[in-house]
Amino acid sequence: MRNWYKNFLDDISGVLFAPSATLNKIAREKKILQAVIILILSGLLPDIAAFRHVMNENILRSFAMRDFLPGMDGAAFYMARALPYIVALIIIGSIIIIPLLHFIFTAIVELACQFLAQDRAKKAPPDTSGKAPEQNTAGGTQTGETLEINQAAVEGSAEAQSSSQHVATNGKNICTEGSNKNQSQARGEIHASIPSGTGVGLFASMAFATFPMILMVPVNLISTLTEINLTILFGVMLRLWVVVLQVIAVRETHAFTTGRAALAYFALPLLGIAFALVMIIVLLTMAAPLIPHMI
Repeated sequence: MRNWYKNFLDDISGVLFAPSATLNKIAREKKILQAVIILILSGLLPDIAAFRHVMNENILRSFAMRDFLPGMDGAAFYMARALPYIVALIIIGSIIIIPLLHFIFTAIVELACQFLAQDRAKKAPPDTSGKAPEQNTAGGTQTGETLEINQAAVEGSAEAQSSSQHVATNGKNICTEGSNKNQSQARGEIHASIPSGTGVGLFASMAFATFPMILMVPVNLISTLTEINLTILFGVMLRLWVVVLQVIAVRETHAFTTGRAALAYFALPLLGIAFALVMIIVLLTMAAPLIPHMI
């Protein structure tokens, strides 16, 4: 259990200071439980820290007067009494909703990655057999020289010649076995370098990438205690940080380039914008004959 906590803290610090290697490691190990914990904490802790700021009576009064119940100052009192129950309901719902929304978003990004990914699973490893003939040739040369020396030393001896040939054959076999071991080791290293681009690993790595949002806790506490509203500024900055980390998570999970990872990450917004533009064009085309009559 101690190692579990230690690895958890190491992964958190790695996401902040060495995101590429850490997110690659998280994607390979598929740490789902830790990922869900990070998701819940990054969603709930900032809201809990901002609770008193939201409960401020002046905010509630102005909110009720300007937006919903103008002229009814007493509504703020009842809203203040009901707000703790509303916040409790939001907290309980967030424990389920936040991981669910993250799951849906990860599934969409994973689908985009599958369309953009090259077929790495079926891709044959690089041919490393080119070096084997050199090794065999070198081995053959060495054994050939040994054979010549032995033949020169024991000229005319059939037994010595056969024994030297036997030694040469053994030398060639040893060299061949060594080259085969090197080739198998190289193939193993190549297969180990191929990323396990799975949805589970992407879910875990992208969940860990949301950890910077926990830094909103001190920001919200400062806003509550000093009445200096820094929530919007730091909220935008930390959200951009999370987006960058999640793009890195996609890149490390699927061994994409940064551009391809960003394209997969923003596939849903881009498709939404494209769909909206198509709908606008269709509506304008349909409404074009009616414009002269409207004028």
